Amino acid sequence: MLKNNEKGITLAMLVVTIIVMLILAGVTLKELSEDGVVYEVKNATQNQQKTIDDEQKKMDEEKNEQLKDWGF
Repeated sequence: MLKNNEKGITLAMLVVTIIVMLILAGVTLKELSEDGVVYEVKNATQNQQKTIDDEQKKMDEEKNEQLKDWGF
């Protein structure tokens, strides 16, 4: 009978694990960089604020027109 004398991880397993972790870190950092998620969030926030401002302007114009029509 053969006995299994493994009592830890091998150097090859450690190297493979570190390489996989580095690849995952690189992908994550790229997604969070200015070209990834952060850029998309900033862009969406600016677009949302512009839309809010445009809607508020339209509502103010309509309110002023109604007040004119009512004689105020």
